[in-house]
Amino acid sequence: MSNVKPENILVWNVLEGPVLAEDMPEEDRPDHPAYVAYLVLGVTTKARPTLMFEYELWFDSFDQAYEYKQKVDKCMEAVGILEVMTDG
Repeated sequence: MSNVKPENILVWNVLEGPVLAEDMPEEDRPDHPAYVAYLVLGVTTKARPTLMFEYELWFDSFDQAYEYKQKVDKCMEAVGILEVMTDG
């Protein structure tokens, strides 16, 4: 799924998180300072909406991850991964 454009990903639910990188075992932590917290999302592609994948989405802060989770949790149907970020 790495070659799928973000605008073609549909988010169905949050499976895990938000999780802080500092709470992860050191060997599993990302080596990038902007990766502070992540969510594990249940996603599909628009082209194959019946085949679900787990997708890790990283954020600059725990608050951003939590806000994203709150928006996804309020949706009654799948929503584009980028739509959640831009939805007021």
